[in-house]
Amino acid sequence: MQPASLPLKLALASTAAVGVTLSLVNQAIAASLFVGSFNTNSVLEFDAQTGAFIDTVVDSGSGGLQGPVGLTFSPEDNNLYVVSLLTEDTPPGQVLQYDGQSGAFIQPFTSAVPPLIFPQDLAFGSDGSLFVANTGLDTIAQYDGQTGTFIGNLFSVDSSACDAPFSITADEDAVLYFSCTFTNNVQRYDLTTGQVALLGSASSENAAPGGLSLGPDGALYVANFAANTIDRYDLETGTVEVFIDEVESPVQPVFGPNGDLYVSSNPTQKIGEPVPGKVLRYDGQTGSLIDDEFIPSLAGGLDGAGWIAFADEEAVQTPEPGVLLGLLMLGISGVAYRHHRQTD
Repeated sequence: MQPASLPLKLALASTAAVGVTLSLVNQAIAASLFVGSFNTNSVLEFDAQTGAFIDTVVDSGSGGLQGPVGLTFSPEDNNLYVVSLLTEDTPPGQVLQYDGQSGAFIQPFTSAVPPLIFPQDLAFGSDGSLFVANTGLDTIAQYDGQTGTFIGNLFSVDSSACDAPFSITADEDAVLYFSCTFTNNVQRYDLTTGQVALLGSASSENAAPGGLSLGPDGALYVANFAANTIDRYDLETGTVEVFIDEVESPVQPVFGPNGDLYVSSNPTQKIGEPVPGKVLRYDGQTGSLIDDEFIPSLAGGLDGAGWIAFADEEAVQTPEPGVLLGLLMLGISGVAYRHHRQTD
């Protein structure tokens, strides 16, 4: 197998087209859904129950943001970390840090050395490290989760074992799961032993597995961009089966606090022209479609839809005492706060 060319990886990268983070808030009346708008270089906030637009959280181009893809909230400082795919630096690719409450730019979190080539996704591990899918170099980079200091790569650069690592997620047992888009499988990395192992291959050939996330049932759900399906990986038996069929160009599946499964769709590369994309909602247990356009194209100015992820329950906002007192007087018990890559 020959490693995919950088232009091809960039083409795949552009299909991801955005980052979306769904944020669960403690004592929330309604959670917020934070959506990275790829073509407008911004992050938007939507109501996670209704899909209604709320506000622009990260302004267009703030901190040099160009092409937001993966985004997540730190379990330590509750700040927002966004992968900027198309930064002005050479080579492209950087993780930017924003205030988790105001969306104000704080700093570039990763440095240009070693380079991130068309990075896609990121995740905090149980050890506090930040892991970034360095898609263009076929590896996963590890950084200190508090300082951004580069620690090392999980496996050698341009490794043939995983061609185009695309999405990452972590569990509480020191295990990382990551999709290998052009190798057509999902692999796992044990942070304790340093061992890499195959979890399973996609349910169909050339499926192009991309975004993934863990479900409330303990299984792993993976979006197959080329196959238009969502696969379910049983982590105990290794069984892989199609959970959702006929979802157009899925980029990222993620479960909401109510158990529903939210899936972003962006068919840009298939139709040959930019499209705004959208977010769909499914029943998390049956896979039945609930909303074909939970967040419709162009809602709130959304232009490019791809990544979605809920924040940890610990990533919450706490009302100021005066505000809390006022809410208690009104009989309100909680407040919702804004948080949150073919073989040649």
